[in-house]
Amino acid sequence: MNFGIIGVGRFGTNYLRTLCELNASVKWVCSRSMKSIDSALQKCNPGQEIKKTTDYKIMLNDRSVDAVIVSSPGSTHYKIAKDSLNAGKHALVEKPMCLSSREAEDLSKTAKKNNKVVMAGHLHLFNPGIQKLREDIKRGLFGRINYISIFHSGNGPIRTDISALWDFFPHSVSILLYLLEANPVELSVNGASFIKKGNEDIVTMDMKFPNNVSAVSIGTWLYPLKKMDIIIAGENLYAVFDDYAIDKLRYFDSRPRIVNGKIMIDDKGYKGIPIGDSKPLTEQVKYFLNLIKTKNDPQNNLKSGLRVTKILELAQNSLKTGAAIKINKL
Repeated sequence: MNFGIIGVGRFGTNYLRTLCELNASVKWVCSRSMKSIDSALQKCNPGQEIKKTTDYKIMLNDRSVDAVIVSSPGSTHYKIAKDSLNAGKHALVEKPMCLSSREAEDLSKTAKKNNKVVMAGHLHLFNPGIQKLREDIKRGLFGRINYISIFHSGNGPIRTDISALWDFFPHSVSILLYLLEANPVELSVNGASFIKKGNEDIVTMDMKFPNNVSAVSIGTWLYPLKKMDIIIAGENLYAVFDDYAIDKLRYFDSRPRIVNGKIMIDDKGYKGIPIGDSKPLTEQVKYFLNLIKTKNDPQNNLKSGLRVTKILELAQNSLKTGAAIKINKL
């Protein structure tokens, strides 16, 4: 199978490196400048002859290309993905897959019409720590889930074509849907712009799920450290997942309890939970390859991508008005 990569910034370069590590055939690399292409190729040392272009349509005209990775700026994803599908290529589209539910539904229809696969790049669904959390939630280890908080930050790169909502929250929302296996029933979003007026660089989202589960997420570029933390508070157990820590997943048996009318907390410390060492991006690319070959999609990736886009679209409306939005159907 022959690949093309459209967009080789930081993450596009990671895709290039991953495909080369998997001994996949990369035929083309496209970016807005030859300088960025040459930089990516130098970092990866692919060991294979790769064609270069600044016009992705030249790549799409090559009939030998079977699939493309779309890792260009977020606002361009829909058009490039649709052009790729219509050119007879399978497409793995980095987050955000689209910026509206209309676009997402159109991509789904276009993929079906051309008998091609389109996949949303929801990276953290392939993170072994998050997969372990989902497994233990399903086992009932946590009991009733009370709340989940997600904190996602980094000191850039600061996007100018999309806000922090569309940059960070495809991750947060896809993680919550994956862990809870339910749709939210209400959301409320707030944000602020400090770098570029009208383009929020810090966003907070409150979501309510069935069974009175509360979820709070924060995403921002205005933070000195790169972080992705998840905290789960259940009736039986607490969990902390820190994607950038050495001891990534910890379970705490220190939940509050009421004794003689007083709230007591016994600090019992934590237990480090072993998780696999697989690389999420590698597993995501493997999933894409298998999806093309077998059409077997246990994660219902496209359906998940549609749901995430619809939720983010509602979140954008809440961000504009400051009003909470009830969700009856997705």
